[in-house]
Amino acid sequence: MRPPSHLTKVATVPRMFRVIQKAIDGRVVGLTALYGARGVPKSIAIDVSGMIIDEESAYSIDRFVKLTG
Repeated sequence: MRPPSHLTKVATVPRMFRVIQKAIDGRVVGLTALYGARGVPKSIAIDVSGMIIDEESAYSIDRFVKLTG
């Protein structure tokens, strides 16, 4: 099962952590990351700039599928 093309940058757990780290390194004005019991992100919200409208992004993860191969 392939993710939609607009979600490939957060399609795996390591990619989600990279998105979070990139936001931290970029010193965004707003970052909220909520984690599940296993330490895996359940939701991520990023606001890059307080001066720009509609540049925010948010992701909500409701299930995972183990990749094989």
